[in-house]
Amino acid sequence: MKTNDGFVRSNTNPGAVLNVDNAGLEAYRRNRETMRKVYTHEERLVKVEETMNDVKTLLEKLLEKAEK
Repeated sequence: MKTNDGFVRSNTNPGAVLNVDNAGLEAYRRNRETMRKVYTHEERLVKVEETMNDVKTLLEKLLEKAEK
């Protein structure tokens, strides 16, 4: 039995309702992949910021030694 909203009842398990909205599934997968890429870029940005802070600290120490 097919319903109007992209769901069908299972033939093998009468109590089960299956989602057959393939366009919605593809949209979900694209969104999940986009969010994974965003998370990866955010992680990389945090690492770059930490590295920049380390470089800044080292440069400040070098300047302190050079001034003495």
